Amino acid sequence: MFSTAVAGNNFGAAETVVCITPPLSISLPNQPVLLYWYVMFGGGATITAILFRLRRGTTTGGVFINSTSQADQTATGTNSIRSGVYVDVPGEIAGVQYCLTMTCTGNTGSQQVVDVCMIAMQL
Repeated sequence: MFSTAVAGNNFGAAETVVCITPPLSISLPNQPVLLYWYVMFGGGATITAILFRLRRGTTTGGVFINSTSQADQTATGTNSIRSGVYVDVPGEIAGVQYCLTMTCTGNTGSQQVVDVCMIAMQL
């Protein structure tokens, strides 16, 4: 299953959902799920760090499944690309979904997401 839909586009200092996968039906109990993600975003003037998180579910309240990925700030007006991969074993959850979130620490304006893609596949 994959998603290229941007769930939100203006990101401040609060954790915000960027992309959500459609429900994934896992065929075997405790089967691993491989997650790939990619995001292109515009640089902001006051951001000190950009944090990406993978969560099980569709909101920032979902189960946090990976280590926080931290990216240094980029130059104002410059597009940056970040990507990652992670393996999750969600257990026996029917129709499990995943979301990618983004937090722009130190941000006083808004961060623009230009492009995003997230893929969830059974191993």
